[in-house]
Amino acid sequence: MATALSGAQLIINNEVIAYVPNSLMENEGNPESELRSEVVGDGEVQYVAVRDFTTAKAPVKFDLISTIENRVLVRGWIDNFAANVIKTVALEGTTAVYENSLITNQVEIDTGKDGNITVEFEGKRPLLA
Repeated sequence: MATALSGAQLIINNEVIAYVPNSLMENEGNPESELRSEVVGDGEVQYVAVRDFTTAKAPVKFDLISTIENRVLVRGWIDNFAANVIKTVALEGTTAVYENSLITNQVEIDTGKDGNITVEFEGKRPLLA
């Protein structure tokens, strides 16, 4: 039987982070691939598989509840620039580690009673353990 990834623990720079349920999204950061074709003549075509390694970036996105403490956390991650390390630990123990992560979005802080702070990081493709 397969195990769902929901409920993963989120750790940033060795600190466990509480986040809004069902908001954590990870991307493996695989490079975009394309199948190119070239004509060889006489109605024949050959294909060349290519990868664009400039797109091999792994986004990690999640929401935090809008609090003063979370605002300070986010400011620290922004100031830390590309030195953030993100870990996600699934319930069964599988860990993904995203190194050299930085916040890429213009962080907006919704100050309403149900407000959230959406955080979007990008970093290296994850190491899986």
